[in-house]
Amino acid sequence: MINFLTVTNYVGRSLKIDLRNPWLVGLNITSITGIGAGKASINSTELATRDGGVYNSARLSYRNIVINAQFLPIPTIEESRNRTYEYFPIKKPIILTFETDTKKVQIKGYVESNETTHFEEKTGTQISVICENPYFYDISEDFNSAITFSNIQPLFEFPFENNSLTEPLLEFSSSTSITEKNIDYRGDAEVGMFMTLQFTGTVKNITIHNITLDQHMKIDTKRLQSIVGTDYFKAGDEVTINTIMGEKFIYLQRNGETKSILTCLDKNVDWINLVSGDNHFAYVAESGIEYINFQIKYLLYYQGI
Repeated sequence: MINFLTVTNYVGRSLKIDLRNPWLVGLNITSITGIGAGKASINSTELATRDGGVYNSARLSYRNIVINAQFLPIPTIEESRNRTYEYFPIKKPIILTFETDTKKVQIKGYVESNETTHFEEKTGTQISVICENPYFYDISEDFNSAITFSNIQPLFEFPFENNSLTEPLLEFSSSTSITEKNIDYRGDAEVGMFMTLQFTGTVKNITIHNITLDQHMKIDTKRLQSIVGTDYFKAGDEVTINTIMGEKFIYLQRNGETKSILTCLDKNVDWINLVSGDNHFAYVAESGIEYINFQIKYLLYYQGI
């Protein structure tokens, strides 16, 4: 059940609508369409020699959310109508946030129309929102999950005693490399992610795997030479990789400067995704794997509410 709908307009002002108590804001939402799983377009080729056809590809089109609402006299019908003009301005980007019994999800779109009625007994409006990215994403927290592969175990405790006057025997922490982990992705739509690699020493030629999907992303450090002057990553470097559809990039931050190293990816690169359920991840390096701190962050994406 949808309990609340919050709309945030292009200047950052938000209106939270309680679907169970419309008198709070003067808008009684009578229906919302276009929030289900949607419909995919399947591309296929018919065959001359046998029945049926051959699958080529499939895609999900943009999402069209249509909101029907009745104006309530809070304090007047006209003010309620003007409220929709403020928060659903045509041509402008907005953010819709839906809160159900179990989820709090968001989607971005553009207002296609805000068609109000003036001469009916119960005046209202029909608002159409076009969402280029058809998926809803969970906003219970920013980046729902962060998976860290390398692990630092704290060892320093009080009280303490160094039993030698000449040797440093105290250990504050111990670092161990974990190169494989399973990610249990709880969304129901395939999604990209945000990966971070931090280096504490010299590292060459890294490959990241989603073994479950047989996807591989290789960074050829020989190609770094023409970009930053070395054929390896060094201590203090940080690589960020975004595999989210429409946002893909790979950057290297070194000595306070950020540069794209897209050309360092293998020509047969896979922009690694997550699928619902278990995803077995691993990474390898030609040398220096013990100097890599690897982290994955991702949002939960849903096909519909």
